[in-house]
Amino acid sequence: MSWNTPKGTLHTAELLHDCDGKPEAQAAVLMAASLWDKRHGLPEAWYGDTYRLLQQIQLVIVYAADGPFQQHDLSVWHHAMRNALPMNIMGSDFAECVRPRGYRDLVSIALLDATLATSAWTPVIVSHDDRGLRKV
Repeated sequence: MSWNTPKGTLHTAELLHDCDGKPEAQAAVLMAASLWDKRHGLPEAWYGDTYRLLQQIQLVIVYAADGPFQQHDLSVWHHAMRNALPMNIMGSDFAECVRPRGYRDLVSIALLDATLATSAWTPVIVSHDDRGLRKV
């Protein structure tokens, strides 16, 4: 049997599993995953200032010594990974209408992505265990 889940999404699921019981870390993973997808599939309307904002927020969440990824010893997505979340609200047409002007706007969009993904996506552990599929 073959699974077509992108490696970026699988890595996000693993990170969420590693953060079980740590809501701050889970929120950081979901926000970073949304920003990762935005940076690696950047709509043309977001070139320039918006891209720089994405980079700055990602640096704080993922790479800063006092950021959640470093505090919880979480690994970052490989540079070639795409689709960190199973869905993304920001297509190129929608990006023309929505241009973030500051950090708060980008964080709000990332939270919308995370809410959409977690309401429509349930990661499971697939095993040969007698219990079968289990929620992560």
